[in-house]
Amino acid sequence: MLKDNYEFVNDLASQVQKAIDSKAKIQLNPQKAIYPIERINQVINAISDVKAEWETIQRRLDSPVCTVTESFYDDYVKENAKFRNDSGLNCYITRTASANCCKWCSSLAGRYAYSDVPPDIYRRHDNCTCTVTFENGKTRQDVWSKKTWEVKETPKESYKPKKFSNEQAKAVQQENLQYKGIDNSKKFSLTNFLNDDKIIDKEASFKERLAKGKINTTIEKSQQQKHQATKAWKNQVKQAVLSGYKQTPKSLLDKNINPQEFVDKYAGTGIIQFVKNNAVVHEYISVPNTVGRTFDKQIKKYVKTNVIQIKYTENGIHIFPTKRSENK
Repeated sequence: MLKDNYEFVNDLASQVQKAIDSKAKIQLNPQKAIYPIERINQVINAISDVKAEWETIQRRLDSPVCTVTESFYDDYVKENAKFRNDSGLNCYITRTASANCCKWCSSLAGRYAYSDVPPDIYRRHDNCTCTVTFENGKTRQDVWSKKTWEVKETPKESYKPKKFSNEQAKAVQQENLQYKGIDNSKKFSLTNFLNDDKIIDKEASFKERLAKGKINTTIEKSQQQKHQATKAWKNQVKQAVLSGYKQTPKSLLDKNINPQEFVDKYAGTGIIQFVKNNAVVHEYISVPNTVGRTFDKQIKKYVKTNVIQIKYTENGIHIFPTKRSENK
């Protein structure tokens, strides 16, 4: 399958490049990227690990395969940018970070002359959706959409490497999306989504939007600290005890769990529950290990659990341990 993906990406990229070159009257043959056999073997070893849990294998079949397929085009860009630069053409590489990207990806976002390209410009981690494009002359290409568009030529003598701010990165990303025929300028509204009766399969639709980065998955600190060993959590537990447990003590997240990292890894893998009138979405995710403690009102004690609940709101999200089963 990966070999077929490699051939498809390189063939498609070559077709797009030939069309661009024909219009620009450039007579250079596109270069085929080398098949990354070591990278492929790493994926094969990961998905054939007999000691791994089935859920882990499923994740490895999904994200790493997609990441490697996207990296085939990154390799194509790298190979052809070098070839065209060596042939005397002015080449520029642009890397655009996706919405809610990590700090590492944000640090690479920018537009660079070939000679100024950072060493990691073509690299990507699992689930990375950054876009890498290159220009030679006046035309930029994006192989995934088969779209090309005109860009202003940068005089060599006045060129300086440009690092993007968050706002600039979003603007370039929006430009790329528009040329792909995607309008991402409208802010997603959780309230409108929940009240839209035209959406038949809300769970599938919500997870699709989550995968595309349209759902706000930023940890809301004011809510998250209520489920960690903070003063806010201790005060709430104290009030619950004084009330004779009329209030339920807040659950406590394991101190070794980073809320944002957990969400980035697991969001969209659990069972979704909608609360229409409150514009709130809950997701219940079971993991192999203990994630913290939740309060059992029947025995009036905290008990360990391996289930995390993610609470999605318009303002962001927070996570906490819960007893609820992931089964519907």
